[in-house]
Amino acid sequence: MKRTNLLIALPLVVLMASCEAIDYSPFNDDKYEPVGFETEDIVRQLSAEETNVFNTGMDFVDNYTTSEKITTEERNFSWSYFDSNGPDGLDTSDYSISSTVENKLYNNNVRVRKVQESISTLSHYLDANVITTRVDWIYNPSPTTYEHRHSLILNGDVEKVTIADSGAYDETMYDDIFAISPPSTLDVFTDPYIGMNADEDIILIQFESESEHLPLARNTSVVYTTSVVYEAKFKLYEPEDDTAPFYRPILFRTFEQNRVASEEFQPGEEIVYFDKPVILGYSETIYAWDVLPKTAFSLNEIPDLTE
Repeated sequence: MKRTNLLIALPLVVLMASCEAIDYSPFNDDKYEPVGFETEDIVRQLSAEETNVFNTGMDFVDNYTTSEKITTEERNFSWSYFDSNGPDGLDTSDYSISSTVENKLYNNNVRVRKVQESISTLSHYLDANVITTRVDWIYNPSPTTYEHRHSLILNGDVEKVTIADSGAYDETMYDDIFAISPPSTLDVFTDPYIGMNADEDIILIQFESESEHLPLARNTSVVYTTSVVYEAKFKLYEPEDDTAPFYRPILFRTFEQNRVASEEFQPGEEIVYFDKPVILGYSETIYAWDVLPKTAFSLNEIPDLTE
């Protein structure tokens, strides 16, 4: 993988991402502390052999990954900051979203997916919190068919169970319907810095940053910046079968932060930059994968459809 261009740009982007800023969050009871722009330390480059093992191992990952957990925390404070002078299309309230997705694969062609999500909104007129729980069961009712059954619980109300999808099935469809595929998540890496950490795990890191003039409602603008970090960790795995050892992904994290970097200005005016940019929100998603032994899942645990 190429890394020359990234290494040239990296010091500037890290400086932009790490400079002191003002957090504008109105959610005073928010207990979540994002990992943010802090990343693993890379202590050395990969050897030619390690690089080869890393590249070839991606072909085997799907065959061994049995569980996945995805945690997402998203905050947006733009409404509090801009209020009536916000840009077109601005949300009419601040919001806080916390969600957890758990995928587990069983050895009798059953994949169970559980999603728990909490959404809080805050404005002049609204202070609300909505909690939803969704569970999906994807399984084979018969050797030649598959069914995707879906349930929903809203704020503790009665569960509703419906069929989201169903159809004919054969073994060539397994990867599309059942497999948990970490490599597809890692497609965001285009030019990462890659190396080993002190624990001999492979680390991928990529930073991106951009700024724009964000038009506001009263013919003014502000300088608006978006900074992103992508980070992944791979650990050497030795399968119990005859497959050669390979590096499997165990963690992938993406963190994006949005800031206002200047006072409002009109066309042609000099831009006055803040000493401390104002944080207007962020989004952090963390994927974790494992290769826990697969067990059988009893189809009797799948609930009946709601009439």
